[in-house]
Amino acid sequence: GYNVKSYNINFDTYDVTDQRNLLPSLRHATTGKRIRPVDVRMSPLGDGSLLMTADRDDISTSTRGGGLYRIRRRRSEDNSNTNNNATMIDLADVNTSGENPGNVVIELIADIPCARQITVSTDNPRLVYVSSFGGFCPARGGGNRIWVVELNDDMQNNSGNMVRSFNVLVEGLLEPQGIDWSKGTLYIATTGTGTTNKGNCVLQMDDVDDYVLSSSLPMDGNTDDIVKTVVCGFTSTQSSHAWRSLRVHPSGDYAILSVGADCNWPCQDGDKGNQDYQTTLLRVNLRSSSVTIAAKGIRNAIGLWFDPNEN
Repeated sequence: GYNVKSYNINFDTYDVTDQRNLLPSLRHATTGKRIRPVDVRMSPLGDGSLLMTADRDDISTSTRGGGLYRIRRRRSEDNSNTNNNATMIDLADVNTSGENPGNVVIELIADIPCARQITVSTDNPRLVYVSSFGGFCPARGGGNRIWVVELNDDMQNNSGNMVRSFNVLVEGLLEPQGIDWSKGTLYIATTGTGTTNKGNCVLQMDDVDDYVLSSSLPMDGNTDDIVKTVVCGFTSTQSSHAWRSLRVHPSGDYAILSVGADCNWPCQDGDKGNQDYQTTLLRVNLRSSSVTIAAKGIRNAIGLWFDPNEN
């Protein structure tokens, strides 16, 4: 566990034609020190690197709460001072055997406690939005925020600052792990442990890039008018495994939302009544707010994506 793999997939047949370790295990068997990866996606700046979040980092953050990282190929100049204001992580600190199968470098570029899902504005690719969830994170109190990171073009040549700025965009929501940017709007899925602080909801922030660049931050998720409700109370609240993940279809018409399990395994389907959607992927119509079942029997999904055929 605690590693990152790459796969080649034939999306016509869904055959996996190749798989390999990009990162080795980031958990040291002797010391127990670890970096816990959560989400990975390509850098939007075309520099060939990956962006990764982790919600625990025992090496490079004072809170041990993780953050936003860049994964890139190792260069000869990495042994000298690159002056890029990123914290380079020695894989030997978190990998017992010192393996590095992809010959890569990991750099912490933004210290964001309890970082979880990543989404990027396609209108302004420098803007990266990062959610947080405190359920497994050593940095207690860090899981009720959504952050915005403004990347710097210097990421492409590995000089200067990796980021122009990173700030809390909105706070006060109930563990808003699930986020996705689509057609100018940031969609948010809060956890299902309760209904305070807009819990058990899907929310939206229209024209979010404009607010990031022109408004004072952070915003209050409970009182600011920009945070609007798509739908709330669509499923029963849960005492555990209640974090939600969300991905918007390329059309922008609907989102796929994961609902976890209020138990270990197995859960009884519908044991809380007709609105019990445990271990379910839901299809949320972002125009009408209707909710229907897309798939059953999927527990605590975090990484969701549409394939190149938009399936």
